[in-house]
Amino acid sequence: MGIEDIRISIDPDIRKKLERMARRKDRKLPYLIRDILTQAALIDSEDAWFYSKYWQKRLRDAEKNISEGKTSPPFDNADEGIAWLRS
Repeated sequence: MGIEDIRISIDPDIRKKLERMARRKDRKLPYLIRDILTQAALIDSEDAWFYSKYWQKRLRDAEKNISEGKTSPPFDNADEGIAWLRS
């Protein structure tokens, strides 16, 4: 599959944000936009929530808690779990 040039119009405010992002990542704007579009095309819209900053932070927090042993004990049933949460 080859690469094709296309022209797109971008809202000036969004362009400014993309330019700032490109500078922070030390990337040229066209390559940053290409990477963003490629990522968007590869991620099914039903799975996009997983890659959100919100969810990725929650995953990192959970992994940290697990590595530090900050987990609940095992429960034999839901009532035990609920009682543990309320304690």
